[in-house]
Amino acid sequence: MGGMPVDIKDQTIDIVKRMGLFEQIKAKRIGVKKWEFKNADNVTEKSLVMENLLDNQFEIERNTLLNLLFDSIKADVQFIFNNSIIALNETKESIEVAFKDGSQQTYDLVFFTIFAIRNNKRKLYGNKCKEWVGELPNYKTNY
Repeated sequence: MGGMPVDIKDQTIDIVKRMGLFEQIKAKRIGVKKWEFKNADNVTEKSLVMENLLDNQFEIERNTLLNLLFDSIKADVQFIFNNSIIALNETKESIEVAFKDGSQQTYDLVFFTIFAIRNNKRKLYGNKCKEWVGELPNYKTNY
């Protein structure tokens, strides 16, 4: 496990409660439980134990959160790993997808990571990527 910590706070608390993940996130939270103040010889001069962590703000490792999210939907959603989309064709009823391994599938909805957009956008979408995705928070797409 690992990854950069993700903050769960403010409106996100309500979202994870509606998703049914609040108690799992709370149980897997990370944070300082004890502070130790050491001198130059690495001897603890004073300790401060945090009795109660806040119930309205959490940090959780990114990989832990991703595993919780994945586990909550994997029975209902098809995930495809170790393959790449090479073509998309949107029709009135569905989206036809061609994959690098030669397989083809038809879907009602196609969802992929931002990395797929960044790595394949010119090949698959040309300038349509900006129309579909636009400018995402904390991520600047280049056209």
